[in-house]
Amino acid sequence: MSAPKGICNKLVEIYRKFLWGGPKQQKKWALCSWDSLTRPKEKGGLGLRDPWTLNQVLATKLRWRWIQGGPDLWKEIWTTKYHMPLTPEEILREQEMPRGSDIWNLTIQNRELIDKHIFWEIRGGQIAKFWDEAWQQREKMINVQDMQEMYRAGMESNLMTVKDYWTEEQVNEEWRRWKPLDEWKRNATEDHKTIFGKEIDSRKIKRREGKDILRWGKETKGIFTIKEDYKAQTQPDQGEEEQKWKKIWKTKWWPKIKMFAWLVGRKRILTWDRIQKRGFSGPSRCCLCNSGEEDQEHLLNGCKVAQLQWEKTRNLFSSTERNPQDIVHTLVDWGEGKFQSKIVGRAWSMTTGFNVWNLWKERNSRIFKGKSSDPEDVWKMTLHQVRESILAENWAEEEWNTSEAEAEILKKLNLDQGMIY
Repeated sequence: MSAPKGICNKLVEIYRKFLWGGPKQQKKWALCSWDSLTRPKEKGGLGLRDPWTLNQVLATKLRWRWIQGGPDLWKEIWTTKYHMPLTPEEILREQEMPRGSDIWNLTIQNRELIDKHIFWEIRGGQIAKFWDEAWQQREKMINVQDMQEMYRAGMESNLMTVKDYWTEEQVNEEWRRWKPLDEWKRNATEDHKTIFGKEIDSRKIKRREGKDILRWGKETKGIFTIKEDYKAQTQPDQGEEEQKWKKIWKTKWWPKIKMFAWLVGRKRILTWDRIQKRGFSGPSRCCLCNSGEEDQEHLLNGCKVAQLQWEKTRNLFSSTERNPQDIVHTLVDWGEGKFQSKIVGRAWSMTTGFNVWNLWKERNSRIFKGKSSDPEDVWKMTLHQVRESILAENWAEEEWNTSEAEAEILKKLNLDQGMIY
């Protein structure tokens, strides 16, 4: 039986409360849509699994196990009860499926989710259909562009299986050899030979005996997995990968700072411009500098207090000028890979994340607690967090050997090998 709609809705509710509800499960605004949360991390999401889609994927797993056959009692009951054929190829080619139990109906409803990824691993070549079925992890031959005329010729010559199209000549003991096109198609043109030859040559088959084996998916093993099927059902429509997302999740920030950086990358932090879009009115001036309208770019990038933090960062690491118009560029690309020392490079990447985090915390402290810190104290907090994070890692002794310039940076950060916990 498929999971009831209410169960799926409850799972989504639990996910959303965990992400947005706070420590006391207060009702708060969801900063991103559910669709955004279920996208893969490399495509701008959090990689959560959608319960409705997962429900379908689990049903396809049952169908795959049934097609594979075996002595399991439930498979025998299904085959007998619904008068199904016994072999995998016959089940796969069965067009009309009777209605039955809830779990049976669910597998039938989702049969296309698995059938379109099934293919034959060719051994003896006597089972797999050459034109109408996928084999060797390639699409069906009939779906390849400009193959329709060759398909008709093959049908007229009663050439059905993959074996019908190869020759038994022992030219190469390791690989099968295909019959020439003009051997079974009359008046084959040079264009036909080129198109067919290019496609068929990409489908090499080792010379092996035995029954063809039913496989699934794009992985080397050809075995059905929940992970691969879920990915196949969701990712084609979820946009292109962006390097910024990979860098955000790869950088060695604290988990909560990665989450905040992700929200910054999606432009979803609750600055006053976004709060006003939700119908609330209030003071929209930046509480850090009192001289500009608060939005994400101003608060984390253009504000005088923010500019001071970035200038101190640049001076500490003797870095080049950054892009002042884009905070996301500052987080993921500013000065990337410029340090020889791994420790200094790690400190650099951490500093950018701690900077935006501490600016956000200072902003919230002033609004919600009425407490303000001097910009210099905000910077000292960033340095303290960077230092503690570096010292908490296990560094090899040789990694502390740096150039004179980078040793000076470590000195400013009050970092040396003798301080490791």
